[in-house]
Amino acid sequence: LAASMLFTLPGAPCIYYGDEIGMAGTHDPGSRGGFPWDRSGEWHGETLDHHRSLTALRSAEPTLRWGGVEVAIGEGNTLGYIRHHEGDRLLVVLNAGDERQHSWCEVRAANAELIWGSGEARTSDGGVHVAVPGRSAGVWRLCD
Repeated sequence: LAASMLFTLPGAPCIYYGDEIGMAGTHDPGSRGGFPWDRSGEWHGETLDHHRSLTALRSAEPTLRWGGVEVAIGEGNTLGYIRHHEGDRLLVVLNAGDERQHSWCEVRAANAELIWGSGEARTSDGGVHVAVPGRSAGVWRLCD
């Protein structure tokens, strides 16, 4: 979830080497050894795939690179924000809880199309209802 926030909030994402493969460290002075280039079997594939998908999303969506941000949902373990740039709007919702979370976002939209992550969204007059599984995130394109 932290990587999902890092790649969908304003600013340049900064990843400490090895985080993208789930590399562990120890206490100082052995905080982090050399990158295991020759030991790809030690890499955590799911973590690497997650970082790759976020990199592709950010690269494909100018709104995530240059857009403004406004908080749209902040309840319990759920955080949602809208990124907007030159008429494009993306709704990002993160659920840090263990259970599926249902939230309401008061924003005008005729349609919400899931472009990354997981969850469902349903639009109605005056807002978007989202349901996001536990420990996951979703990004929706909001269309008028």
